[in-house]
Amino acid sequence: TTTAVFLKSEVKDQVRRLRDELEVEEQALLSLRVDRQLPFEDVAEILGLRRDQAPTARKRYERVVEKLRKIAEREGLLGGQD
Repeated sequence: TTTAVFLKSEVKDQVRRLRDELEVEEQALLSLRVDRQLPFEDVAEILGLRRDQAPTARKRYERVVEKLRKIAEREGLLGGQD
């Protein structure tokens, strides 16, 4: 339906705005993992780390996701957790 298409478009716009608030490096990390679905070993290598430093890349990713969650809450896109 037209309403469903509009809502889907609105959600994409909101996600894009959230991503725009991230640092360039954070955006790149998110893109590598979410958009391109690369394993953390590959993400680590692209970030200039060794493949065996995949846990470091994973931790950075987790921090970016947490930052996005906080931004989304601040913007009223997610309910706060009490």
